Amino acid sequence: ANLNTDPQFPASKLVRGRCRYNFAGVAANEAENDTKSFFLNTEYEINATTTFFARGTFTFNESFGRYAAAPSVPFPTMDQGNINNPTVPGVTNTDGQAFGGQSVDTDGDGVADLDGPFDLTLFYRNTPGGFRETNVEDTLVDYLAGVQGTVDWLGGMDWELAGQWGQQTSNSAGSGFGLLPPFQGAVDSGAIDVFAVNTPFGPDQATRMKGTALTVTGDTRTRVATVNGQLNFDAFQMENGAVPVAMGFEYRDDDFDQNFDEQSNAGNVVGSSVTPDASGARTVKSLFFETSVPLLSGLETRFAVRYDDYNDFGTTLNPQLAAAYRPIDSLMLRASWGNGFRAPNMSELYASPFSGPGFSLDTTRCAADPLGDPNTGRATIPFDDIPPGNPCRQVDYLRNSGGNRDLEAETSSQWGAGFVWSPLDDLSLSFDWYDIEIEDEISTPDDQLLFDEEFRLRQAGATGNTVGNVTRKNNGRAEFVDNFTTNFASTETDGFDVEVSYGFSFSRIGDFRTNLQWTHVNEYERDFGDGQGKQDPFVFDPSDRATLGLNWALGDFSANVIGNYISSASIFFDQDFILAVDDLTTWDVQVGYSTPWNGMVTIGARNVFDEDPPTSSNLGNPFYSNQLHDVYGRVPYFRYQQDL
Repeated sequence: ANLNTDPQFPASKLVRGRCRYNFAGVAANEAENDTKSFFLNTEYEINATTTFFARGTFTFNESFGRYAAAPSVPFPTMDQGNINNPTVPGVTNTDGQAFGGQSVDTDGDGVADLDGPFDLTLFYRNTPGGFRETNVEDTLVDYLAGVQGTVDWLGGMDWELAGQWGQQTSNSAGSGFGLLPPFQGAVDSGAIDVFAVNTPFGPDQATRMKGTALTVTGDTRTRVATVNGQLNFDAFQMENGAVPVAMGFEYRDDDFDQNFDEQSNAGNVVGSSVTPDASGARTVKSLFFETSVPLLSGLETRFAVRYDDYNDFGTTLNPQLAAAYRPIDSLMLRASWGNGFRAPNMSELYASPFSGPGFSLDTTRCAADPLGDPNTGRATIPFDDIPPGNPCRQVDYLRNSGGNRDLEAETSSQWGAGFVWSPLDDLSLSFDWYDIEIEDEISTPDDQLLFDEEFRLRQAGATGNTVGNVTRKNNGRAEFVDNFTTNFASTETDGFDVEVSYGFSFSRIGDFRTNLQWTHVNEYERDFGDGQGKQDPFVFDPSDRATLGLNWALGDFSANVIGNYISSASIFFDQDFILAVDDLTTWDVQVGYSTPWNGMVTIGARNVFDEDPPTSSNLGNPFYSNQLHDVYGRVPYFRYQQDL
């Protein structure tokens, strides 16, 4: 297969006799990213027992992304009477080449028994309209202010009262998107001849297609305002020590809205269809209580509980228990147990519906194909041997996604146990085992799960154009899949964390400290609620991650070297199709200088050796995971901090 098969279409690629579009070869996942941040933290002593404090954060990020030409979503159509319809028997293109698909074998006997013309759904990319280029400006503003102090009540009490306001906005403008109505009108009139049946592709056709391009805009705003207070005091004395208590409250008000341009809201934009604008609001009232009880000499237990009242989810009560025991001064044994609760965030609830292209195996149609297994809906031959266009390969369809106002909250339970051992003053070793279970997990399932679910429902007797989340046309082809955010799975994971820290000093050379952190995932499985039980999720889940740090300090100077390791990972789609990426090790370095005027200058670089992320070629082209690995390469940085 060679790129630039057709010089008029630079991203064309010949694959098994078919001209395909190599969208990955012309896209830049993150072409440019520029971030500016400002942070201010201050305190003012009002009197001997009361202090005012404030903190401000401002971050502005500009990013630029370049993506392949706009795909035909929503899909244009061409009726069988169109003068440029290529399924009319005997029709050729302007080069005299006959079109395929002018007759159809409907019963699978290898003999064509239905002749065209046919009504068509068009899959194309508006390459004359240029790349889709998106500029995004993200702004985060966060202010916090409060007072804290002490009073003599109950033998001495610390108190704090604070308010916080934060807002995050994202403003985007994207060029190179297509406008469907004029394109559809030009196809209907014959002015645009997509298949070059009567008119060779040339400047006039390109100009007409380019004329349907437009710029889309979108604005998203999330605002959070909170008021909170806390009291800390010793409730009473026991034989082995005091019993401290912490209690407090929080009131939070959230607001969310999204706004898009009129053409996007109308569903007229090719390559990105969002409708309608969305908004939502929430208030949360919370109370918390925590205490620690020294039951025996060397044994301490901690109890905490939090109560939350959501105006859109009701109430929840989540307790936690923990214990720590020191049989000897250098060794501490510890264990904990607790329940958790996570309400869906504002975007998961209220984000506008979005339509885009989807690519998955159509299990139902594959099961009905001679190359498919009627019991599993999977191909009976190796993936690489399946001919293009066969339903046992990936098919194209419309994928609808977005927020879901009917979401329930996630719940979790977790426990852990471990120890911290300090055999020497400057040497510390810790080991902690964890086990976490999450129920009603909030996410979007892989489209393949939805096709598989539809297949099982149809096997059980379900009929109609829409079964499960899949809607089909009358000819049986998948038209669209609804994949909105939902509570669709439960997750179980367990593993352990290890940390080793050692410090040493040479008077003339400086002070050194080494630190190793290692996390091993023993099990990570999901139950998708599809009756198939626990299985590996369709994500890269490396078993091991580790960080090795070496820190040096001498007077006003310091330096750090940090090594980062991620083990290899795989995704198993079926026994014949596996995506895998190798392990990756990168190194970060930085040096710092403390100025005489209480400033701090830091210069460094992440991934100093410019290591590329590992790739998998299972899809025919190199594939990397930007969710697992940092794809930016070497990133130098400069930071200045000033204490006033």
